[in-house]
Amino acid sequence: MKKFLRLLIIAAISCCVCISCEKDGPDGGTTIGSMEDLLGTYSVTVEENVFWGGDSGTIYDNGTITITKIDKNRVQLRGLISTQGTLVDGELGELDLEPQYNKDNYGYITTTYTRALFGGGILTIWSEASGQLATTSNGTQYPYSSLCYFEGKKSRIIEANLTYNT
Repeated sequence: MKKFLRLLIIAAISCCVCISCEKDGPDGGTTIGSMEDLLGTYSVTVEENVFWGGDSGTIYDNGTITITKIDKNRVQLRGLISTQGTLVDGELGELDLEPQYNKDNYGYITTTYTRALFGGGILTIWSEASGQLATTSNGTQYPYSSLCYFEGKKSRIIEANLTYNT
């Protein structure tokens, strides 16, 4: 039993370790140097000011946005935001994001985004959403709108193989 536990501990420690940290740009953290510099996963905080029917409030959330390359000037965003974007005039610091339209049995929402800004491993996006949403209790739809601010720090995966000496 002790041998099995020792092997289990060695196997667990020998696995790859993932560490999340801020990503600096090629010049020490102020700009993006290539398309590959903006690709990756961002740890994102969100502040959303919501107006729904006669109620309003502020919602705070966090999560991730992963950006992958589609082609030379286009990227896919997934996570807290799921849309596609195009580099502005080939510049790597700005990204135009496509609007989203979502509809289901409870209503619909249209979301538009300001130009996303990238620099020094930081992602900044503003969005505005509007539509009609129903409450789950009675199904009546009410006007909905929100203003959202997203700020993210690029995370980097560092892989390390650790050995355990017995």
